[in-house]
Amino acid sequence: MRVSLPDDSHLSIGPPQEPASDRPPGDPEGWIVTREHPDDQALFEVVYDSGPATGSGAPDRLEAVHGGSIPPLIQAIDLRLAQLGLLDAPDRSAATPPRVLRGCARRDAEAFLAEHPLPQEPLPLPGLTPFLSALAAAETPAEVSAITHHLARITEPVLDHIARHIVGIALWRGQEHRHTPQAQRLLREAAQSIRTAMVTVAEADLENLRAEYAPVPAPPSAARKPTPSLPPAPPSSSRPGTSPSR
Repeated sequence: MRVSLPDDSHLSIGPPQEPASDRPPGDPEGWIVTREHPDDQALFEVVYDSGPATGSGAPDRLEAVHGGSIPPLIQAIDLRLAQLGLLDAPDRSAATPPRVLRGCARRDAEAFLAEHPLPQEPLPLPGLTPFLSALAAAETPAEVSAITHHLARITEPVLDHIARHIVGIALWRGQEHRHTPQAQRLLREAAQSIRTAMVTVAEADLENLRAEYAPVPAPPSAARKPTPSLPPAPPSSSRPGTSPSR
């Protein structure tokens, strides 16, 4: 299939030609999409390739996991055309799935990460065993407060360090690419949330200490007014026309 584009280039969409497949028409093992321009041979790119490995030793593209599935094919084409300004940006209410976006990002950052390798293993976790043991033995609010305060004091520098790096990401300014206003706002909010986490913990600790050492006195109950006694019952009288019994 050939699809013409507004800049006079075109997309070629079809199943991979090699290796040969015995699958029936309409159910290919994968799809390959290329973009070309009849007057500019240098403008050639593979937009999408979900075909099986060719055996040439080259690593499979990330799209290979989708095989002949149609939705990822359409999403990749829409995303690339939007990047080129050849298609209106997709409505965010029907946004491209995160796995597709991250797959595109991993593909485009592969060479960058080869020059700037990042740690692959999770960062070591702080040893919290002493805190957990102490918490299991604590019996009073004062003892729990001592644990809480100590945990906040030794973890605050680590959390602040992470928050500083997130702020650094929020302040990034590239030559061609910038954060969207929404992304920058979310990054700043994330950093602020990390910084205020221990402040919130301290506030919870103080609430417990106030309840223990400075409880708010309950308002005095209103004095009950004595219930007035009922007047004495009047003496019984005989009915008219009757004589008292003897």
